[in-house]
Amino acid sequence: MSSEVLLAFTAAIIGGALRVGVPFLFVSLGECLTEKAGRINLGLEGVLVLSAMAGFGGAYLSGSPWIGALVAACAGAAVAVAVGIAAGGAAVGVVAGGLLGPLVGLAVPERRVADTAR
Repeated sequence: MSSEVLLAFTAAIIGGALRVGVPFLFVSLGECLTEKAGRINLGLEGVLVLSAMAGFGGAYLSGSPWIGALVAACAGAAVAVAVGIAAGGAAVGVVAGGLLGPLVGLAVPERRVADTAR
């Protein structure tokens, strides 16, 4: 391998690691602050993905990346408030409040291709 190819390959690996790792670094920092407050949120990756999808949709539909970032922040805040309300109830444990997203996903009925063909 030539030195130029090796340099390009190394730069691509480091760039990809930074591009993928930085959002998870922010999520980890946020969870550290949440745990200091006495709560545990097990659904942070889901909030990250939901916010990213909402931000992409907002940016795509509006044509502005700033509106997309605002939509992503609002979506993440809305899910965080929902988890906070769920975890704050007396009937729900601290850890179980972080499982709000997967539990809501289980409550939504699944539609299969075979069901729609009838």
